[in-house]
Amino acid sequence: HAAPCSGDGGGGDDEQRGHVRFISLNIYARPPFVHSNADDFKNERLHLFCERVLPHYDVVCLQELFSFATPRQAYVIEAARRAG
Repeated sequence: HAAPCSGDGGGGDDEQRGHVRFISLNIYARPPFVHSNADDFKNERLHLFCERVLPHYDVVCLQELFSFATPRQAYVIEAARRAG
């Protein structure tokens, strides 16, 4: 969930007042050969995360997002760049 951080004030909206929207999440996107069942829907979950969640946060800390043998980490990083 987003947690505001106090700033020095002076603005009209959260960003201008120094608030930071922060999320820490275990995204559970392990490498392709690691899975709990036939399909963990890793790509689908990452797509939805990047589309619906990522744009609403300033700082995103993800656990279990691997770069080994998969382009998923690069996909999320590029989505974050596009989101600003």
